[in-house]
Amino acid sequence: RTPLPTPPPRPTPALVAPTAAMDWPPGEPRRGGILVGMHQSRTPSLDLHRESSSQVPYIAQSFYNGLLTFHPDGSYRILSDLAESWEVSPDAKVITFRLRKGVKFHDGAPLTAADALYSLNRQTNPPAGMPGPRAGVFQPLIERMEAVDSHTFRVHLKYPSGSLLNILAGGWFAVMPKHILEKNNDALVPTAVGTGPFKLKRFEVGAVA
Repeated sequence: RTPLPTPPPRPTPALVAPTAAMDWPPGEPRRGGILVGMHQSRTPSLDLHRESSSQVPYIAQSFYNGLLTFHPDGSYRILSDLAESWEVSPDAKVITFRLRKGVKFHDGAPLTAADALYSLNRQTNPPAGMPGPRAGVFQPLIERMEAVDSHTFRVHLKYPSGSLLNILAGGWFAVMPKHILEKNNDALVPTAVGTGPFKLKRFEVGAVA
């Protein structure tokens, strides 16, 4: 028998030192293109505020933004998203958020502090009849919220805690359009209008690949 040839040695992966160019965000975004997403779990809606399936954020984060986000390098460093900046009071019980100006929802409506407050209150104190899977996370922390101006708002905590910033960056919070929620009796099914990089064209439940 002819012996099998010895396979060549596998190359050792080169270690690349991180550089400023590898930081977030990675370059300028490009317009255009289609993103098709598919998940095996049945997702009744794309409303991050009312659903509890872990599949929802993977889809919905394409067309929604939160106030904060985690750095994609896995370090759990908190980065700004729709909140351009935030300040914590000396007693750590008041957090002031300042939103980016010039941001618009996919229907052309401008993003304001009213949208952020409405969205945060919607998860903290869900409307009657709406599931609130994360109300038990927000309610123990938040005492009240108030708008300062069209792009600034404050969240008053019941006690000093750094948990709220991590919760807001975790992917389950999205800023949704107040004007559409109020018009549709606080429902976004099956609509999804956000400020993210993709616009929802079609959402199919039960489709087979």
